Amino acid sequence: MITLLVKTHFADLLRVNNLLDSLVCSQTMLPICVIGDKAIILRLKKFSEKISNLKLIDEREILSKREQELPGYISQQIVKLRFHETCETDNYFCMDSDGLVLRKLVVSDFLGTDNFIKDFVVDNNSIELNKYWIQRYSCKRKQYLSDIEAFFRIKKFVTAHGFVSLSVEIMKEFDKFLIDKKLDYSDILNLSPMEFSWYYGFIQYKGISIRPAINPFHTFHVPSDYEAYLQPVINKEINLKYKGIVLNSNWADYYNVFKNNQKLPLKYHLRKWLGKL
Repeated sequence: MITLLVKTHFADLLRVNNLLDSLVCSQTMLPICVIGDKAIILRLKKFSEKISNLKLIDEREILSKREQELPGYISQQIVKLRFHETCETDNYFCMDSDGLVLRKLVVSDFLGTDNFIKDFVVDNNSIELNKYWIQRYSCKRKQYLSDIEAFFRIKKFVTAHGFVSLSVEIMKEFDKFLIDKKLDYSDILNLSPMEFSWYYGFIQYKGISIRPAINPFHTFHVPSDYEAYLQPVINKEINLKYKGIVLNSNWADYYNVFKNNQKLPLKYHLRKWLGKL
């Protein structure tokens, strides 16, 4: 079994409302856990009536007082890595607020027939060829990956970002590895703030097998991805191949796509992205 983990915060209230509504509309029955600040957890309690297997957790139960003072982009990564201590299933799928589920998510989207977790690793080549992406993210990302390679003393490794599945068993082993080195999550994220790359760096350091698979969510990494999606042929192909979409908020809000103040009903979003408008 797998748990859907959503890390959010109050500024993303309307986004996460849309995400949870889409889980209801798609009739997804998997366990769902939402972790966020006190304010947003209070506002999301209404979903307990709609989603029977929903758990809401105040992030203060996960983070130490010192970690709560860290920048948000670091503390949210700590939450995702540490969730294995709270997770009631063998695996969990990490999500953010900027996604929508278009079709029902089931266990087989995340686990193989042998019950092994599917690894949603990525090939960055297509992204790195994009001028918009290169100008904003390429240099820092390459340096962060190099720092992780140097830490584990491994050559270039496959990695993942966005919506990613983690194994509770592997995370427990990673925890022990860090404790033996007298390190914690904040230490490694200070070196390289890429939580899922640390996970896959450790996997390759330990020689654990990786089982590449197609992520059930399609991520629009850059504006041109979304512009292409507006083409009917591409729109139909993506909606048939994937169960959900992710609009990267680093650019989506700037282009007025899926903005925080977007008040259109969720059904409109679903109809729009399913190509029915």
